[in-house]
This record gives sequence, C-alpha cells and structure tokens, in this order.
Amino acid sequence: MEWKPVLITTERGTFECFVAGKGKPICVAHLYQQFSDKGNPFIDVLSDYYKVIAVNLKGTGKSSKPRRKSDLSMDETVNDLESIRTSMNYSQWSYAGHSTGGFLGLKYATVAGSHLEALILSGTAASRDFQYSEKCLYNFKTGQYRKEMGKLWFFMMMPFNAQKVKARRRLLELSLFHPEKYNDYFIDEIGSEVVGKRMRAYIQDLKTFDVREQLKTIHLPTLVLCGRHDVQCPVETSIEINSLIPNSDLVIFEQSNHFPFIEEAVEFRKAIEGFA
Repeated sequence: MEWKPVLITTERGTFECFVAGKGKPICVAHLYQQFSDKGNPFIDVLSDYYKVIAVNLKGTGKSSKPRRKSDLSMDETVNDLESIRTSMNYSQWSYAGHSTGGFLGLKYATVAGSHLEALILSGTAASRDFQYSEKCLYNFKTGQYRKEMGKLWFFMMMPFNAQKVKARRRLLELSLFHPEKYNDYFIDEIGSEVVGKRMRAYIQDLKTFDVREQLKTIHLPTLVLCGRHDVQCPVETSIEINSLIPNSDLVIFEQSNHFPFIEEAVEFRKAIEGFA
C-alpha cells in the first residue's frame, strides 16, 4: 500500500497527513502516535473501502508544533481536525480511530457530529473508567500487570532508544491473544511511533475523560469493534459504547486481544466491508 504524504495548511497550523484509497473520505488519528508512509494494518484495511486521511496531530511528524500545552488537549485537537476538513473542502467526512484514536473520535462526535458521516471505533472506551478494570493493563493499583506496566509506561515516554523498543514490543505482546505469534504478526515495522509529549497530554486529559452521557445524542451510523480478550480497553467498554449510541453495531472478535485487524484480519475486513 502506497501512502502519499500531504501537508495541509489551515488557519490552525500545518498538518502532515498520509493519504491512500478511493471513495468517501475518512479521517484517522491517534492521540499520541504518529503515522508514516509505511501505513499500518488498521489504516491499510480502511483504505480498501475509503479515501483515508491519516493525520499527524500537532507535535507529531512534520505537523506544526504546539504553542501551549492546551493545544494537545482533545478539545483543541477536534478543532484541528475540523480545520483540516474545512481546508480539504469536505462538508462531511467519516472518522475512524483505534484505542485512544477512538477516544478522540467519540469526543469529535459529541462536539462536531454534524460534520461527520459515520464513525468506526476499534478497541476503545468512552471514559477513564476502563483503566479501573481488573482486566486492564493500565490498572496500576490492583491490575495483574501493574508492576510490569509501570516500568513499560516509563520507557514508552522516553526518546527513541533500545529500552523504548523493548518496552513497545512487550506492550504489543501483552496485547495479543496469541503473544507467541508476535513475529508472524509484526514481520514489518509498524508505521507508527509513540510521541512522548502527546502521551503526557493524553494522561492529563484522561483524568477527566467521560463522554458517556453525551453518546446518547449521537445518531451517526457507528461501527464498534473489539477483541473479546482486549487488555488495553476491555470488551466491556465497547459493549457500553454500543449500548449508549443508538445507531451503532457491535462486532466482537473471539480470538483477538487489542488488534483484531491483525489477529483476525479476514473477519475484521468483512466487518468493515459490511459497514462501508
């Protein structure tokens, strides 16, 4: 898959985007990862059914740097995405997000839903409460992985080095239903990189993140996808989203953890095709 780099200039700054596919436009973003021309398994499958605009948010890739810490908040990031949509002359587009990209998608839909045509959410949550589940990797108080995850999280926020690479691999292994298949799943380097300053902003935002009540007002066609064994955003969070958004469909992948688009790629593709 060839991903074309494009710089979009808006009234709120310049944003590096990677574009591929044909059809209706769909925006993809992640709160603390940046995209590259390598793509990644999530946006690759979407590009077979949509024209995908994968956005590097402020502070990532070649996009504008933030002028203040608040520029990295979810609210300001939604405004950035709206400025990109306007600059690309789209009256509407859809949005797809995996993990924290889904957090942003839910925020987007509650703030500017009239400019969205549809919503695709994979392995995500509608509030900070996901991290209190005993099944969640990020339950640093009582979760079974709390000691190991404390160390991994520390290394993940460091500049790129050998420790960060090891930490990222271990996090991915923990997030697979079959961790022994890591080398099969990730033959090529994933085309996305964690950006520490955005991760820190996400941690700050997470303290008050809760859009559950607003989800009842969303009437967009919405596809909610989740692995049955997801340890980052446990499946209960996707079930909750599905119960709160009136016009939503839920697909649970029984042999997947946090990456059903890799772990059950054929079934995931069928779900996207049926929705698109």
